[in-house]
Amino acid sequence: MADLRAVETTEYDKLFAGLNRDEIKTFPVVVASGQNLKRGALVTFANGKVSAVSAADGDTPASDVFGILTDDVDASDADTEGVVYVTGDFNKAAVIVPLGVDIEDFVKAARNVGIFLR
Repeated sequence: MADLRAVETTEYDKLFAGLNRDEIKTFPVVVASGQNLKRGALVTFANGKVSAVSAADGDTPASDVFGILTDDVDASDADTEGVVYVTGDFNKAAVIVPLGVDIEDFVKAARNVGIFLR
């Protein structure tokens, strides 16, 4: 009789685009308190901390793009350490921006900092 073994599967979130996986670079950051961000969130950098791009108080200037969050980070109660992708090819359909924010507004600014949204 054959041995039965559990088989694990992996699902991909399709955040990465293209074949240049060796070009992806990360950077440690502090996520500003008051946010519960998901992997793939497009973030800006100010005052030493990252925050999700925002449609509140007017549009976030596209020039403020800093990176894409590598993992979920719950900073609801306090500033929390996290990591962002700062270079690489990413699937713009999988990058997370809030309702009312158009990812297309950030394509050029992201490209200028080494993030390619395809």
